[in-house]
Amino acid sequence: MKKLISLLLSFLKIGFIGFGGGSALIPIVEEEVVANKKLLKENDYNDHVIVANITPGTLPVKLAAAAGRKVSGIPGMIGAAIMVSLPGVAITVVMISIMSQLNDHVLEQIKYASIGISIFIILLLVNYINKVFKGCKESNILSPSWMIMLLVFFLTAGKEIYSIFEIDMTPIFDISTINILLLSFFIIFSCSGKITYMKASVIGVISIIFILCTGKSQIISNVIIFDIIKLIMLLFTCYSVYRSIKKSGKMKKIPVSGLVSELVVWAVLFLICSIPAVIAIQGVFGYLGNGLLSSVISFGGGEAYLTIADSMFVSAGTISSEIFYGQILPVANALPGPILSKVLAGIGYIIGFNATESVATGYLLAIGGYAASLAASCGVFFFINYVYNCFESLDIFKTLKKWILPIVCGLLLSTIVSMMTENFKIILEQNMSRTAALLICTGIFGVLYLLHKKFHLHDVILIIISGVASLTICNII
Repeated sequence: MKKLISLLLSFLKIGFIGFGGGSALIPIVEEEVVANKKLLKENDYNDHVIVANITPGTLPVKLAAAAGRKVSGIPGMIGAAIMVSLPGVAITVVMISIMSQLNDHVLEQIKYASIGISIFIILLLVNYINKVFKGCKESNILSPSWMIMLLVFFLTAGKEIYSIFEIDMTPIFDISTINILLLSFFIIFSCSGKITYMKASVIGVISIIFILCTGKSQIISNVIIFDIIKLIMLLFTCYSVYRSIKKSGKMKKIPVSGLVSELVVWAVLFLICSIPAVIAIQGVFGYLGNGLLSSVISFGGGEAYLTIADSMFVSAGTISSEIFYGQILPVANALPGPILSKVLAGIGYIIGFNATESVATGYLLAIGGYAASLAASCGVFFFINYVYNCFESLDIFKTLKKWILPIVCGLLLSTIVSMMTENFKIILEQNMSRTAALLICTGIFGVLYLLHKKFHLHDVILIIISGVASLTICNII
């Protein structure tokens, strides 16, 4: 029971400070659950990170559910997933429901405070990257790890890099997280076994064409070529997995009963949370079904989900673009927690309220949408996690474990730059210069770094200091 309570409190804390998106929370969860509380072993957590990055849905919820399942079984699985996501979702829905009573000044103050909190998150990301590369040095893979990280950063941070240098052009690359991960898995799996010059050349050519197809400027825009490349990559990957299984000749036998119980629990949770909304509002099956589907196809983090939500709810006429972009997104982006869950719950509230003009009914449908985001994300995660555990002894998965962290670090570098860019936007909106924005952000970061290294202050204290500092500075200047 003590472990369960400690676990839930840890993820509740993460739920309140979870700014920066899924990738940004990877080191935060590790620091809290692995390093501080020692509830989970580092190897187990790294396995969770691998599976969470190759499955759709909201990453923090998947990491929380996996940790909870490992530490305290089914209660821990459900409790941790709810704790890490509920604070942001609850505040988002409440704020949307009283949006008419809030003026722009309140949202502006939230944005100011979020600058400091995001800088605290950046500090944690920097510390995590440093830790990863210490491990790479001990494993004698430091140089290639640096190259991988910088390459991933270069391919994924095009928009941010162009913004920093004020280049008014479409980035050449700026590849999405999911496409980078797909490319990474293709290269890692295809390079398993003996590497010949011909094999390396073929993999290199396929990778380059894939990058040119998925880049922001789409140098190769032919859909047929892209489909053929994806098919070739799939065949290469499947063949490599087959060869690895054949070479190993063994598969870990894990009882399927655990997987069945996990899937049933998430299905039951979704039904329990959705039934009240179904009873109260007619015709909500479409929203709930689209909520599940949009979560299942949501690869690439929160930004990727915005495109999916726009397509499935705004373009379809379920919700107006004014409400989606004028109310839901500003609130969701200013608050902690997984954006997928926040946006889906916010859409649910608007649909429910518009249908009945009842705040209570809006809350009921928001709860149903929130449950859909949890059930879909965790259901797919635990299914893939089961498959991964059955085959983790294969050489391809050992190779994946070896190189996944430098790849994640490259994505985290992009996240850091993206967070800094967003901070700059908030500051520049107040007619401050880019120099002032840089000084504010770097100044707060420097103070936090010194306080963290020299005085070892608690994270909560650092968060309060950083949030108050940015709030005060932005109101004074």
